[in-house]
Amino acid sequence: TGAKDPGTPPSGGDKPTGGDKPAGDDKPTGGDKPAGDPAGTTPEPEKPTEPTLEKNGDGLFMIYTAEDLVIYRDILENEMKEFIKKDTRFQMGEATSGAILMADIDMSSVCGPDKGNWRPIGYGVNEKFPDIPGASLVTFDGNGHSISGLYMKTEETGGGLFVLLQNAVVTNLTIKNSTLDCTYGAGGKNRSNSYGTGTLAMRTDRTTIKNCTVEADVTVSGSYTAGGFVGLASEG
Repeated sequence: TGAKDPGTPPSGGDKPTGGDKPAGDDKPTGGDKPAGDPAGTTPEPEKPTEPTLEKNGDGLFMIYTAEDLVIYRDILENEMKEFIKKDTRFQMGEATSGAILMADIDMSSVCGPDKGNWRPIGYGVNEKFPDIPGASLVTFDGNGHSISGLYMKTEETGGGLFVLLQNAVVTNLTIKNSTLDCTYGAGGKNRSNSYGTGTLAMRTDRTTIKNCTVEADVTVSGSYTAGGFVGLASEG
């Protein structure tokens, strides 16, 4: 007949209901875990390994910096502690690890008026006898290099790079521009003061020192004994 049904709306008038969501609008819920982490946990970081030093072909630890010298001190003292477990006072026949300098060492990054005193290698590792750290049958090769900026100013003990060098060999080393002011009475507040004060060691026993010098603004003072390189030398 050509007449339109007025009750039927045109097809273009259809609208989505309010509950319908457009395609692609899905969102993850708060409980969803990112892909690749099914357990939802972060793995624990690996524990850092203790710092160590490389050895040269002769088995000597190679020291390039003052921080390396601190690591070497820790290595040597751990060995001393093992010796002390066997013999509280001395372990005469055992050798501790030696070292060789690979560069001139400036100690100002680890000790000084603003950083505090250098703690001599071996000091205090023996709790019963703090001044007897265990024998150090050590080879210490300066390799033609120098140590500068060694600093101690204390009334507690004597001073030196080492506490005790026993049956050791120290060669080709220069120590310069250092201050060790360890003045108190003989014996001081700690028995180790009776070991004296020296840039290399508070005391040596049957130790060989060759081609070593002290130069350029080194101050060493101690109320018991003091020396440029060694505070107290006994039996060689």
